[in-house]
Amino acid sequence: MRVLTGRMVVALLASGVAAVALGHQHVHWPLFALLVIGVLGVGACFDAAITGPTAWPEPELPARSEPDRALAHYVRVLEDAERSVAADDDRLHNLLRQIAGDRLRMRGLAWDSPEARTLLGDDLAQYLGAPPMRISRRMLRSHVERIELL
Repeated sequence: MRVLTGRMVVALLASGVAAVALGHQHVHWPLFALLVIGVLGVGACFDAAITGPTAWPEPELPARSEPDRALAHYVRVLEDAERSVAADDDRLHNLLRQIAGDRLRMRGLAWDSPEARTLLGDDLAQYLGAPPMRISRRMLRSHVERIELL
């Protein structure tokens, strides 16, 4: 920040001339000093204010000729985790479907019978009839308890 600009010097001179002209020989120095400090403060605020659009320089990113190995490793880890979770969802769904089917057959019921849907409950029958999907632990516990009651 600049200490004195042209506008501030002119304002100081004008306030000094005005004080001398208005007060003639009896210049009130404390009042004059307060006026000078006020003019300097206002000038500093105007200088600090943004007067036009500021163009921030774009940061230059380092050029890489080879791929980022660490990032590629993390991408592979995340993709593998996603595939393993999907495989786990498939295995869980198939296992629950197999156990529920065995329990229904022990009772002499088929999947498509209304009694089977009543015994399984709407939420479990809907889950077992739909493609494999992720379910919450609470829902899994509910499904397992329901199958155990068959």
